[in-house]
Amino acid sequence: MYNYALAFIALFSGLSSFGLESIVIQKLLLNPKKDKEILGSSLLLQLLGSFFILLSTICVSLLLDETISSVSIMVIAVAISNMLRSFRNIEFWFQSRQQTPQIVAAKGIAFCSFFILTLTLILIRAPLVVFSFPLIVES
Repeated sequence: MYNYALAFIALFSGLSSFGLESIVIQKLLLNPKKDKEILGSSLLLQLLGSFFILLSTICVSLLLDETISSVSIMVIAVAISNMLRSFRNIEFWFQSRQQTPQIVAAKGIAFCSFFILTLTLILIRAPLVVFSFPLIVES
């Protein structure tokens, strides 16, 4: 079920980022004084795309399964985590300034939090649907 939810979101997730990563970094390098405008525009586009993806996945999930099942909940949780990935624009700013230690530290903390939360869920034998929520923490 978990892989189904990930694959379901993967069908739509390419549309949410619009391939802006390299464009944003390049524009930040060329126009450092317009960083707020560039990052704000990118964030808005990615949030709107992700929100559209979230609505689309909810609609398609409900069309395929008329009741709200654990699979539907997992798909929605993975879609929300995809939406939160829009805030990676902060990472683009650090990349354009070549300040990668901050990025590595933040990703390390997120990964450790994700690992500890997932390990805790395994130890307490949590239901499978609960395992989709640590994805939101990791995002």
